[in-house]
Amino acid sequence: MNFEEYRSDHFRKLQKGIATVCWIGSALSFVVQLSIFFLYLTNGFWERGLIDYSIALYLWRGIIRPDIFLILASTICTVIAHKKNISETSRIYIICFCVMVCCTSIAICNVYFSFVMYLIAFPIYVSMIFGNKKILRNVTLINIIPFILSVIAFYYKRPDLDSLHRMISVLVLGSLLVASYIVCSVLAKSQEIQFQYIYSNYKKQKILIEELKIEPMTQLYNKAALDGCMNAYLKKFIAGIYKPTVVIMDIDHFKNVNDTYGHAAGDEVLIALAGIIKNKMDGRRHAFRFGGEEFVLAFETEDLEFVKKRVQEIKEEFCSASFAFAPEKKFSFSAGISILKAGMEKADWFNSADAALYKAKDGGRNRIEIAE
Repeated sequence: MNFEEYRSDHFRKLQKGIATVCWIGSALSFVVQLSIFFLYLTNGFWERGLIDYSIALYLWRGIIRPDIFLILASTICTVIAHKKNISETSRIYIICFCVMVCCTSIAICNVYFSFVMYLIAFPIYVSMIFGNKKILRNVTLINIIPFILSVIAFYYKRPDLDSLHRMISVLVLGSLLVASYIVCSVLAKSQEIQFQYIYSNYKKQKILIEELKIEPMTQLYNKAALDGCMNAYLKKFIAGIYKPTVVIMDIDHFKNVNDTYGHAAGDEVLIALAGIIKNKMDGRRHAFRFGGEEFVLAFETEDLEFVKKRVQEIKEEFCSASFAFAPEKKFSFSAGISILKAGMEKADWFNSADAALYKAKDGGRNRIEIAE
């Protein structure tokens, strides 16, 4: 996983969290505004003429209309952001836009409470989370529109305030937006540096984990890695993605090599076969040393004829290999092949290949057998 993929994966979790916050914010907005409505109602604001429009109009302007905007914005933006064909940058902009619409709606529809206007700075802080100064700058520029709309609504709905009070409120709001951008610029740069550091440690961890899965002598994957591979292939087979095949190979009469020529000679034979396997399998991704003189190959979607041909090629090259400790001696291996079938568990699949291997050994060795 490269840096962009790692960051994208991390950001998607953040985006889901932000979308959830928008939904929670919509619910809280509804509860708060409904509470204010009942407070006005029980304190006789309408009877005393302290509110110059009807109860129905207040319900529409103060509760129903802003909540419709909040719910629609949260729903549409969340649905669009989850589409697979949208780039990561576009997804970030959509989420920031969702937050912007929600905050603007609350600020404009509840401008009677002056402090609510300061919510329009919130999208700037949200855009900072993604550690991209270009996105931060663009979101701040777009945020000028909510600022203007909030100012217009403030002047229109608060005629009770004197001009100086309103002017100071607008200046404070403008200063807050500028200060938010400056602070978030510094934080966005810090966020990017921290993310690079986290990714660097992530890569080091992945390398260490990968090294733990590699058998030192043959440099093929070990038994633990095979177990994980077979589990993954089984899941993808059930999902209809893979039609996997496993091959178990066992060097014929390997004990005689150790007994006759020594363990160093035995290691040389193992390393030679591992090298042939890596070459024929295009690397070690699908090749494993199971233990002793046993090796396992895993194929994802290749058909049986391809698998047989590849194993045969490995066998022929290994049989023709020569070794300095015994120039005239030729070595061979037996192999069992099993295709994963419906209803098989991992153990059934492996045991099926193992049974085919022993059938090859019982049949005279240096053979390839297919599991029934």
